[in-house]
Amino acid sequence: MTAIGKSNGVQIAACLLTGALYSGLTWAEDSQTRPAAPSELAIVSVEADQVRLQWLDNSSVEQGFYILRSADGVHWDKIDTLKANSGEYLDAGLHASSRYIYKVAAFNADGEVADFSNRKSVITAPEQLDQFEVQVADVYTPYL
Repeated sequence: MTAIGKSNGVQIAACLLTGALYSGLTWAEDSQTRPAAPSELAIVSVEADQVRLQWLDNSSVEQGFYILRSADGVHWDKIDTLKANSGEYLDAGLHASSRYIYKVAAFNADGEVADFSNRKSVITAPEQLDQFEVQVADVYTPYL
């Protein structure tokens, strides 16, 4: 079989079979369509040892999502892989009073990513909230 052309991501092939040329055979390229990046990544709850993320799934062709976390915004670790159509993740086992930065990516069957979601940064809650003294005062606001 000999490839004779390529048009819109599809290769057109021709093969020589018993001395006759047959054309019009087509096959899809090896790489799958890359899914659209998730958006509106948000931190929806924060505790001393866990953070809950939510995002908007903008693709109908993803195979799943990669959850990435960083302490500095430069070096990223893939901390989990989720199934398709996911929109929430609980990152547990974190350190109190620590900064974490998150981003999410949808991937296709080949594991390819088109782009990442927006980034969100959070500082986990202190280990014990009662370490801090909270003062409440009456506030007088005169009517104008």
